[in-house]
Amino acid sequence: MLRKHDVIAGEEEIALEPGQLFIMEDKDLSGCGILRENIQLEKRENYLRCFFDTFPEGVVMVDENCLICRVNQKFCEMFGYFREELEGKDLDQIITRSPGLKEEACEVTLKARSGRGSIIETVRRRKDGSLFPVSILAMPLAKGMEGASAYAIYRDLSQIRNAERNLELRIGFESLIANISSTFMTSEDVDLSISKSLKEICYFFRSSYVSVFLFNMDDNSMYCSHEYSAEENAEDLSPSREYDLSDLPWFYQKIITEKQFIVEDVSLIPKEGFREKSIFQANNIVSMINIPFFMEERPVGFVSVRNLRDVFLWKQRDIEDLRLYCNLLGAVLLRKKIEEELEIRNMQLLSNVEDMIKVLGKIIEVGDPYTGGHQQRVSQLAVAIAEEMNFSEEKIIPIRYAALVHDVGKIKIPSSILIKPGKITGTEMDMIRTHSYYGKEILKTVEFPWPLSEMIYQHHERLDGSGYPRGLKASEIMVEAKILAVADVVEAMLSHRPYRSSLGMERTISELKNNRGILYEEDVVDACLILLEKRGFTFREIRDFLA
Repeated sequence: MLRKHDVIAGEEEIALEPGQLFIMEDKDLSGCGILRENIQLEKRENYLRCFFDTFPEGVVMVDENCLICRVNQKFCEMFGYFREELEGKDLDQIITRSPGLKEEACEVTLKARSGRGSIIETVRRRKDGSLFPVSILAMPLAKGMEGASAYAIYRDLSQIRNAERNLELRIGFESLIANISSTFMTSEDVDLSISKSLKEICYFFRSSYVSVFLFNMDDNSMYCSHEYSAEENAEDLSPSREYDLSDLPWFYQKIITEKQFIVEDVSLIPKEGFREKSIFQANNIVSMINIPFFMEERPVGFVSVRNLRDVFLWKQRDIEDLRLYCNLLGAVLLRKKIEEELEIRNMQLLSNVEDMIKVLGKIIEVGDPYTGGHQQRVSQLAVAIAEEMNFSEEKIIPIRYAALVHDVGKIKIPSSILIKPGKITGTEMDMIRTHSYYGKEILKTVEFPWPLSEMIYQHHERLDGSGYPRGLKASEIMVEAKILAVADVVEAMLSHRPYRSSLGMERTISELKNNRGILYEEDVVDACLILLEKRGFTFREIRDFLA
């Protein structure tokens, strides 16, 4: 019975008077009410189905036994399956397939079915067997929803992880370049620094072999100057092996004009590079990246990175990273070249100095045959004293040369005085004492890399100011001149002279000890006494002027 203002689901409202009955057939009621309710329900289901299938993350529903009830299209794409391959299958088994992952997955599913839910980041396995990073939100479902008891939303984290890895690689590479740059700038052994940097480049870019090749345009060839192999017993190019550039025309042209030579698969090299292909394959090269470096805008070589495990993942940015290293390497090799040229010039300069010293020594010997041997013996002792005092080789060289010509000023002294067998008069001694001045005047006109003329000028000065020609004291005298002074006195006292015999070792040592800190520098005297008393120093036989 219906009363006034009662509404029957339909398109119109029906009003009844009090006590009035309205009778409807059952079919009319179902047609207007139940049918419309079914239509609305179907619309909602279609909407939910569409929302489920187009959801941008992978979604899966499972029943009480963890069997898949339903999956969306994104889940299928993510794991590489068709829908019919998944529905009705054990979720945890199909996307893990390994004991460790299976146990973790079962725990996640159990939490969701028990009503607790969970959120984790982990890895899952695709149909092709590959693992990839995912985040999983697993939650319980109300009973009666298509028989499902829980659902999970999967998000593929591969892009995020790749972005993080790229950032780490970028930071890592910048740190690597900074370390290599620091090593290059501070290390005195350039070759060792390059070898160490190649090892770092090899591991950073996941390569089996990295090498540096230099062009030799004089004979149109190239050779391996440095290399590092990550594999033991690797059959790679030897540093001593050279290649004729005429055998690599295609390679050379491309690396010079394109500023890079990249081959992802050597077997796919076109016919233009048939020569290069055969050489590469003969040396077990599968893939390679070659970046040239320059000196003063002229190509002088290239860095070769071979057999990269991730060759297809290389991007242009990675190439630019390697190019940055090559630019740094080019700068280092340019510095090495300049240093080698300077060393050659220095050797030539030293050779010229030695020739000049020889000439001056021969001139002195003409006027005083004793002086020639004297200067060479003084040089031997002066060098030994400097070595005992831990002088560097650079500081010892000028002492050696100065000692060899420290009496060059005696050219100005008459030979009759120099070889006079009798006692020297006061006037004659005054003339002899001018030789240090004339020695300076002679040598100052020659351009030496060291102050030889000043060393010679000061070698008769004494700590207390009693020396000549200027009466310099203590710190006013060069340490090199102080060494020459002690060596000169010792050699003179131990040697025979036209006007006297040798004074002997005992008297010589006494002279040094008595005048230590008075006439002669303490450190120099101490070093000389060690040589004479403990090391048994003796003058070598003189065979050559510079021996």
